[in-house]
Amino acid sequence: MILQFIQAKALLLFHLIGFIFLAFLAIHTPSVGGDGDTIMHYFWANYALSEPAAFFNNWAKPFFTLFAAPSTLFGFTGIKIFNIFCGVSASYLASILARDFQWKLYWLMPLIAFGGVSFAPYLFSGLTEPFAALVLILGIRLLQLGQEKNSYFYWGFLLLSFLPYCRSEALVLLPLFALIGLYQKVYKATALLLFGTIFYSLSGSFFNDGNIFWLFDSPYKSGASIYGKGSWLHYFSRLKVMLGLINYYLLLLSIGFSLIFYSYQRKLFSTSLLLIFAPAVLFFTAHTVVWALGIFASAGLERVLILTFPLYWLIIIHFLSFLSEYFGEFKKFFGVFLLLVLSLLSYKIHRLPNSIFYWDNATLLRPQQKFEKEVICRYLNSRYPNLAERKVISDLPFVALSLNINPLDPKQVSNWERVTKELWSDIPANSIFIWDSKTIPFYFQLDKEQVLDIPWLGLVKQFNFEDTEYLIFETNEKFREYSK
Repeated sequence: MILQFIQAKALLLFHLIGFIFLAFLAIHTPSVGGDGDTIMHYFWANYALSEPAAFFNNWAKPFFTLFAAPSTLFGFTGIKIFNIFCGVSASYLASILARDFQWKLYWLMPLIAFGGVSFAPYLFSGLTEPFAALVLILGIRLLQLGQEKNSYFYWGFLLLSFLPYCRSEALVLLPLFALIGLYQKVYKATALLLFGTIFYSLSGSFFNDGNIFWLFDSPYKSGASIYGKGSWLHYFSRLKVMLGLINYYLLLLSIGFSLIFYSYQRKLFSTSLLLIFAPAVLFFTAHTVVWALGIFASAGLERVLILTFPLYWLIIIHFLSFLSEYFGEFKKFFGVFLLLVLSLLSYKIHRLPNSIFYWDNATLLRPQQKFEKEVICRYLNSRYPNLAERKVISDLPFVALSLNINPLDPKQVSNWERVTKELWSDIPANSIFIWDSKTIPFYFQLDKEQVLDIPWLGLVKQFNFEDTEYLIFETNEKFREYSK
């Protein structure tokens, strides 16, 4: 009992120290977690504080927006600390769940979670995955507590009903949780899996012209993906990098061993397997299939797997705990020492992927650094002293973040769709246009030759950073003629 008490307190203390350390890094590093979605989720959460309709945007993940919005009062650093809190809490809850299952090595959870390659770096972002991972593991923890007190089933299914509004693809897990509820014979509690959808359908209808079916206007339509498709092994290879070599093979060994062992023991439908193994395998399989087939707007993003990382850690802990019981106490400590050594070796083997993950999330990307220094600081600020009074036409989230403007606010920013559709009322004569060779040609089919042919735009400056070209335009004397 004394040892268990010490382990429990040490576990909590380690997570508190981890949170403080990561929060310190978040405050003292300019990282934004990449480009694109990480910044746009921040903007949506921030915009919701002044525009309530933003709380009901399907792409922005409304349940995430609800909880993340207050953190944006402290800028992008605020949302990073919010995600760090979510990630550290997910690790702590996973370790508590392993203790509930009486897996002896539950106290190894922080080592496995934060000793891996990618989990901690992804917390330095505005992405929704860390929050979704917390919602998932908390929901599963409540379902586990429901084995002892029935009322926890209601809270667990209620929370899990909001999971698709943290990550849209988590919708595939709801039928699985429904089957678990039916298997447990808690029929009324299982019905609460519909609550999140009903809640957002009704409440969001007030901001969608009374349309209660607004949720079905999903940004992830069925059919061919604009991003193409990839290999059936894509997520296997990426998971190996994200987890690290040792954790990856321990995960595969644990899944294979458990299927064989529990099939032999006729315990395939035990609570731990249903709650931990089934969602982890189903979620991974679903992403593998949609990327290989190139459907549902899948882009083959590896970060989506972060949602089920706490389940992967639990699966690894399950296997190590079994080995420790099988080999006895002495060999258990030897095994822990061996795990530490192998983890260090894994880090060395994957030092390049490690450096990529940590570098990308500990600082600005190199193109972002150059853009901020050369384009914004040296050029735009000197050429346009009244830059804050001008409207910026851009589709680069980092541009808006650097200029301290919200691209969702039509008073501050317009995008190139307005240009292609010639929506003159959205384009003041003193606007500044920033074209880039990656975003605009892909989304608006407006390549360099085409944008240079627009008669009412004049090129004033050109930049080349890494493999991206940037063109700065102003309206010329023909603009008034065309905008009449």
